[in-house]
Amino acid sequence: MVKKMIKEEGLGSFFKGVVPAVIMTVNPVIQYVIYEYLRNKFSTSGGEISTGNIIWISLLTKLITTLVTYPMLTIKTLFQANENKKTKEILKVIYDLFKNNGLNGMYKGITAKLAQTLINNTITMLTYEKLSSLIKVLLVNYLFRKDSNTN
Repeated sequence: MVKKMIKEEGLGSFFKGVVPAVIMTVNPVIQYVIYEYLRNKFSTSGGEISTGNIIWISLLTKLITTLVTYPMLTIKTLFQANENKKTKEILKVIYDLFKNNGLNGMYKGITAKLAQTLINNTITMLTYEKLSSLIKVLLVNYLFRKDSNTN
């Protein structure tokens, strides 16, 4: 199969979708910038945040991020799926998709993606926030106990 790919498509076939994939690295950047901004707005002066706020902020930030970056995911998928197409031909496929389906074509399948990513992100952020709080408490207790034992 590798020989066939090299023979028919060249070495570039191993790198199909790399450019869109690299661009997709902006996804977590957007997400965490918005998350931290909202987290700071809705946390207490001590930095604590309620579970409810974690949930809705997680959902909102992932929704925004997915809406912004999903078209690039569609392009990446098209690029990788069209194995016999060259880069210029892929641009035509994207143009035709947009011309024939409008913006809806770029968001085809987003419902399933949202269901998966919203749930995943909410669980991830809840786990992160709760573990962070627990670790802070444990560290403070450990350091405080260590200082009181040395005196």
